[in-house]
Formats: sequence, structure tokens, C-alpha cells
Amino acid sequence: MRGTVAAADPWYERPHAGPVPRVLPMMSTLFGPERRQPLTVAVSEHAGVLVARVSGDVDQSTAPLLRRHLHPLWGCSGVRALVLDMGEVSFIDSTGVGELIAVLRRCEELAMALALSGVHGIVARVLTITGLTRAFDIHPTTENALQAWVADADTA
Repeated sequence: MRGTVAAADPWYERPHAGPVPRVLPMMSTLFGPERRQPLTVAVSEHAGVLVARVSGDVDQSTAPLLRRHLHPLWGCSGVRALVLDMGEVSFIDSTGVGELIAVLRRCEELAMALALSGVHGIVARVLTITGLTRAFDIHPTTENALQAWVADADTA
């Protein structure tokens, strides 16, 4: 039985080719410690819209930091919207996605609009695969998100 599986499954050792690596080299560089980017959040305000520029990895170890940075924003008066600028986010895992969903729910509770901007790469792929591109208002840039809200305010 093992001989049959070994021929069909490249993860088993093959006597003629030597052992097959147990870890893909791409995975070790993608998820290894040398790949890790620290999370930073910089917040600015533009005519009643808060912009949080997020950079680095949003994962299990950094999601609590994102939550701590955004927590004071929930008490700001006169704020009608929040833009999370994800242009410099290099990685997101399921914990990070959960944190984005928590931000969306909190904004809905406070009747605040929420937009993501600069979504690209692995972040765009994760949001697409999970179907969350339909849940979030996504703009190519922060400026596009701000212009969309100015246009909505002008027509209201």
C-alpha cells in the first residue's frame, strides 16, 4: 500500500529521488520570521472622516494592536466615517479578517460609514475568497473613498 501512495503523493519519500522536503521553501519565506512586518497605525482626520493608515501584517499577534489603536476612535464626536487605508498591509490571516469584521460591526452600531482603501495582493485575495468584498465598501485609494463621501454629502 505504501508504495502505491508514494508514487501518487510527492510528500512521501521516494527511494530513487531522495526525501521530498516536508515544507515548501515558498511557505517558509512567506510565513517565516524573516517575512514578519510590524503593524503600525497612523490616524488623521479629513472633514469628519477618520483615516487610519495601517501598515505591516495584520495577524494573530498584531490584531490586538490594531484594536487598541482603533478603540479611541469610537468615542470621537462628529465623525461620520472611517477609512482603513490597507495600502501598506502586506499580510492578513483569519484573526486579522475577524478584526476587520469587528470594525465593520462597530461602525454599523455607531451609524458610521466604513471603507477600505488600497486593498491589494494577499489582502485582496483573502477578502475575495471569503466573499467579504461584498460586505466592505472598497476603494482603490483613500482619496477615492473621501471623494465618494463628499459626493454623497453633496447629493443628500
